[in-house]
Amino acid sequence: MTHFGIICPAATGHLNPMCTLGYELQQRGHRVTVVGILDAQPKTLAAGLEFRAIGESEFPQGTMGQLYAELGKLSGLAALQYTIVWIRDVAAMFLREAPQALQEIGVEALLVDQVSPQGGTIAEFLDIPFVSVASAVMINRDVSVP
Repeated sequence: MTHFGIICPAATGHLNPMCTLGYELQQRGHRVTVVGILDAQPKTLAAGLEFRAIGESEFPQGTMGQLYAELGKLSGLAALQYTIVWIRDVAAMFLREAPQALQEIGVEALLVDQVSPQGGTIAEFLDIPFVSVASAVMINRDVSVP
């Protein structure tokens, strides 16, 4: 059987569908590990999946709550800029830390949330297959996708 890794934001709307997908794969005999920041750990473990933390110094437990609290104070361009910086910082950390973590735990294929484009880059770097998962309205970044 295959050891799947999951890369997605540590947000309920992303984690819930990805953990459900991971759980189904696990029920079919596969091994599934979510790789992410510590805020993703409780939901991952509650779903019965394995978890591998990365970015612990940059994104300690409670980071998502702080993000949402700060974002709730902002609007318009300031909110957009804050979100872009957040996405950039998370992506940079994943690009630095996820390849080694995935190799250490023996992940053979990735399930990547469409809003985590660094996941595809990581899979290509590691020369492992990946599937981009759209659990909401699909975001087409590639003009070849109908």
